[in-house]
Amino acid sequence: MPFLFPVAVFLSAALLFLVEPMFARMLLPKLGGAAAVWNTCVALYQALLLAGYAYAHVLARRLTVRTQIVVHLAVLCAAALVLPVGIDPAWAPAATENPSLAVGRLLLRSLGLPFFVLSASGPLLQQWFARRYGAASNPYRLYAASNGGSLLALLAYPVAIEPTLRLREQSLWWAAGYVTLLITVLLCGGAAWNSVAGGFRASPIDSEKDAHDSAAAPLRWLALAFVPSSLMLSVTTFISTDIAAVPLLWVVPLALYLLTLIVAFADRQIIPRRTTDALFAPAVIGIITLILTERIIPVRYAIVAHLIGFLLVALACHMRLAARRPDAGRLTEYYLWIAAGGALGGLFNTFAAPVLFVTPIEYPLVVIAACVLFGDGLTWRRLTREPRLAYAATVLPALVLIVAMQLIFRVDWNLPESTRVRSALAALPALALALVFRKSPLRLGIAVALLLIVAPRVRIEDRVMDGSLRRRLGILRGRMLAKAIR
Repeated sequence: MPFLFPVAVFLSAALLFLVEPMFARMLLPKLGGAAAVWNTCVALYQALLLAGYAYAHVLARRLTVRTQIVVHLAVLCAAALVLPVGIDPAWAPAATENPSLAVGRLLLRSLGLPFFVLSASGPLLQQWFARRYGAASNPYRLYAASNGGSLLALLAYPVAIEPTLRLREQSLWWAAGYVTLLITVLLCGGAAWNSVAGGFRASPIDSEKDAHDSAAAPLRWLALAFVPSSLMLSVTTFISTDIAAVPLLWVVPLALYLLTLIVAFADRQIIPRRTTDALFAPAVIGIITLILTERIIPVRYAIVAHLIGFLLVALACHMRLAARRPDAGRLTEYYLWIAAGGALGGLFNTFAAPVLFVTPIEYPLVVIAACVLFGDGLTWRRLTREPRLAYAATVLPALVLIVAMQLIFRVDWNLPESTRVRSALAALPALALALVFRKSPLRLGIAVALLLIVAPRVRIEDRVMDGSLRRRLGILRGRMLAKAIR
């Protein structure tokens, strides 16, 4: 019987992440393959996930286990009535309608209820598992199984499912999987029916007791979930917009995002947290360097480098999030705050950023937010209480950046004439300064923010001249020099 719960959690997550690309594939003939369509779908999925987690939290807090089982099975059966998933062939967004709103309304009507109930199944099944097996259980290992199912489904869709099955066949097979899940949840409910509200075992790696004893813990969970979610969509937009519009790339950041969750919530720690913390600063420095030198590095290398930087930053955030998980008594609350952070990240990138920013500046802004999030509270207090340290951490980096960049751009020094090459050279002083701050994420964020503020202001027109014009100017200079000597 214990294997029923991992199977049910795995299957519910796999169905969720199979229907995401399947529904996006249904939208392709209607709206095209722009990155904004995929990002809109992801943001709406995250909002539905939040709603499902809120529903699971209310059930876990307000109802007995038996009542939870009855209610959830009833909602699962109700959602089965709208299957199979599909889009009306005659549907098309109105010419004057916002595409994001049109996609949202269509998604809620076609997929909303099944997606909602599937998203709620994961935390509820983990809660039932903890209730059924009490102190002998560690329900958080089921979260790793959930993310494993998500990753496997996400990778299987473009490789095995989409090339071999038509959309109608995909939808029918997905409906069959849903019915299988319904039967599995029924069996899990039978196993948990006679469970009692026994004691839960505390998380085995929860060494930061203040994380869940403090009232600020939920906000920390929210922030640590927001940054990877927003960063995932930021790197997707940046790669698709500024580097290469390759549809398959949209799936890769999401797959890496799920991989970081699997590693962070694994039953055994695969990578020590001190390692991920140590890699955080180099990853931030690498991302900012790539942003400032985007037109210099070849596309294939830039894409890989951006994805590696995102992977390391997201993994560092999720490792901290996993280290701050509470005992199983607050499991649904914990997942609710994580879902809220993910949904806020999606809403910020999909709806707020396009209105607030002309260019995809949300990418470096989220990187800076990660630095602030990783900053130690004591470091911030020292910055505010010690004026000399605050002066050195803010004014001095700005002066170094401004002077160094102006010299590189304005002084000849036999440097290459290209503005892009000089931009890359101008980033070196700031990166060196950031390396000095690698053990202080807050000051690293300050250095990065100053770099992003100053860099565009010192860039001047492209210095590359036509070869013949350069030769004529050289000859003219030579003649003037010879005349002066005579």
